[in-house]
Amino acid sequence: MSKQDQLDQLFDEFKDEAFRLETLPAYGIPAEASNEARYAAGEPLLDPPQPSAWTNEIREIIESGRRMPHVWLVTEPLTMYQRAGVDWFYPYQAAVGRETYILTPDSPLVDEATKTGDYWMFDSASVALMRYDDTGDFLGTDVLTDPADVAYYVDLRDRLLATAQPFRQWLAGWRQRVR
Repeated sequence: MSKQDQLDQLFDEFKDEAFRLETLPAYGIPAEASNEARYAAGEPLLDPPQPSAWTNEIREIIESGRRMPHVWLVTEPLTMYQRAGVDWFYPYQAAVGRETYILTPDSPLVDEATKTGDYWMFDSASVALMRYDDTGDFLGTDVLTDPADVAYYVDLRDRLLATAQPFRQWLAGWRQRVR
């Protein structure tokens, strides 16, 4: 089974929660296919032509009674990718019930989150460490299932969720600061 198949299987089989830590300032998405490129071209904010396939998948997961909390480390100032996320991606995901939290640069957990890097955790039992190259292109995953290994990520998730700001609260404050 390929590493991508293994990650897909974890998504298909999780029962209660898929937690995500996102730490990079930008991810490599082909520009011609990305909302970020449309955003950079000046298309209207908060008005994508239709919900993304990912947003629809999130909606289905949430409607099934499962959770997908997400902690997103942002920079100051925001990168173009992060601006697109603030205006296009995450408001729509919040509208379908995804819990997104913002970890700001002044958080005491920034160094640890950055060192740990991106991961998905499924039902507090499996951790998919996400690997990217220097440009943010996805390289693959390494899946951990040993309880001793997973315990660190469970603890980090709990500390991140206790420290990070809920997306809508952070967004209101951020919009006040940038006006």
